[in-house]
Amino acid sequence: GTLFTTGSLSPSTQYTFAATLFTDEVKVVTDSTGVIPWNSLDSVTFTANRTTDPPPVIKGSKSDPYTVVQAISNQGKQDVWAIGYIVGAFDGSISKFVTDTTGQVRTNVALADNRGETEITRMLPVNFSSTSLKNALNICDNPLNINRLVMIRGDLEAYYSVPGMRNTTDYLFLE
Repeated sequence: GTLFTTGSLSPSTQYTFAATLFTDEVKVVTDSTGVIPWNSLDSVTFTANRTTDPPPVIKGSKSDPYTVVQAISNQGKQDVWAIGYIVGAFDGSISKFVTDTTGQVRTNVALADNRGETEITRMLPVNFSSTSLKNALNICDNPLNINRLVMIRGDLEAYYSVPGMRNTTDYLFLE
């Protein structure tokens, strides 16, 4: 029989399933012939020992976020965390990097692995898809965010035709 079913699974993604089996209960399975107690079907016996090992750390998780360099080279990953310093923003295109906090750029920030970075190829443009992230992170309304270390959660995909982050859903300042 089937223990459980799930939707499509993505390649290169680790899944963890927790199951509690009650061997003293009978589950019924229906088919065209009627009701059959589950324990009368062919079965496989296995033993799963409890472990105190910590769960594996998954790259891109909140406990092991991508650096900017790693985020740039891991485009296509979805719902992951990236960490970096907010060094500025992009005013309409990747070629217009700005650190001017009096401007009108509120839809994105530029993340970098180093404070004060000015080389665009070492930056990750991060688009804000929610008003709450836009309000909290943009450099116009929050000039003190410049050179602040932050983790942002989203999808690693092209933004301004370069490796970036979109569909952002969460953030966490680390300093």
